[in-house]
Amino acid sequence: MIIHQSDFSGNERQLKVLMKALREDNIHTWNSFVKRSGTGFKADLKGINLSDFNLREANLSNAELTGADFTGSDLRRANLSSARLTGACFHSTNLQNCKMKKASLKNSDFSKADLTNAVLTDSNIKDADFSSAILEGTDFSGTNIRDLNLKNVNLEKIKINKPIKIKVKTDKLEISEEDKNKSAWLVAQQDEEERRIQRLDTEKKLKEENDKNIRRKLGKKQDQWKKV
Repeated sequence: MIIHQSDFSGNERQLKVLMKALREDNIHTWNSFVKRSGTGFKADLKGINLSDFNLREANLSNAELTGADFTGSDLRRANLSSARLTGACFHSTNLQNCKMKKASLKNSDFSKADLTNAVLTDSNIKDADFSSAILEGTDFSGTNIRDLNLKNVNLEKIKINKPIKIKVKTDKLEISEEDKNKSAWLVAQQDEEERRIQRLDTEKKLKEENDKNIRRKLGKKQDQWKKV
C-alpha cells in the first residue's frame, strides 16, 4: 500500500519507524520504540496520513499529530492521551475504548466515528464535529463541550460527571450543579422545551400588541365617521 505523505512536516525517522510497523501489521514495534525513547518522549508526526490502517493498541500519547488523517482507521484501545490533534480527521474511524485524556482535539472531525466507551476526559474539543457519531458510554467528564456539531447524535448514554457547557447548533445550555448527573440528552430536551415556551409567549405578546394597534386604528376611523 502506497501512502502519500505530502502534508507531513514532522520527524522523518519517526515516520519511517511507524510506517514500517504498520506495513508489517505489528504495532508493537512502534510501541517498543516509544518505550525505549523514555517517559518524556513526544513523537512529532504532524500532518501524517494514517487513513485505513490497523492502529489497535497504538501508543500515540503525547504525540504531535496536528492535522493528522485517521479516516477509516482502527484505533480500538489506542492511547492518544495528551496528544495534540488540532484539526485531525477521525471520519468513520473506530475509536472504541480509545484513550484521549487531556488531548487537544480542537476543530477535529469525528463525523460517523464510533467512540463507544472512549475516554475524552479533560480534553479540549472546542468546535469539533461529532455529527452522526456513536457516543455510547463515551466519557466527557471534566470536558468543556461548546460549539460542537452534534447533528444526528444520541447523547443519552454519554458520561459527564462535572458541570459542563454545551452549545448545540446556536443554543447555549449551561448544566447546573443540580443537573450535572442528568443525561445530557434529557437536559437538552428540557432546555428545548423552555425555549419553545418562551417562543410561544413572545408570539402571544406580539399578537396582543398587533390586536391593540388594529383596535386603535379602527377607533380613530370610527371617530372620523362620527365627525362626518
